[in-house]
Formats: sequence, C-alpha cells, structure tokens
Amino acid sequence: MEPEELYELVDKVIDVYRNNGRKRERIAKFIDRYGFENLKDAVGVN
Repeated sequence: MEPEELYELVDKVIDVYRNNGRKRERIAKFIDRYGFENLKDAVGVN
C-alpha cells in the first residue's frame, strides 16, 4: 500500500468515526461497538 492510499483509508475511517461515534468515545470502543467488519465495509476494505 502506498502512503497516499493509507492516508485516504485513514480519512475514511475518521469520517465513519465522526459520523457514528458517540461523544468522547475512544476509537477502540467505537470499533468494538460498531463492529470491525462493519467498519471495513464502510470504508471499502474487504
């Protein structure tokens, strides 16, 4: 994976977190609650 691709992926993860995370929720707690597979689907990684 090229650095630019990684930056785009991180931006997508942050967008999903921003739109679906709870106030002051840590990213690890968010992933546990939201589901890792759901997050992968949301950012287009399979």
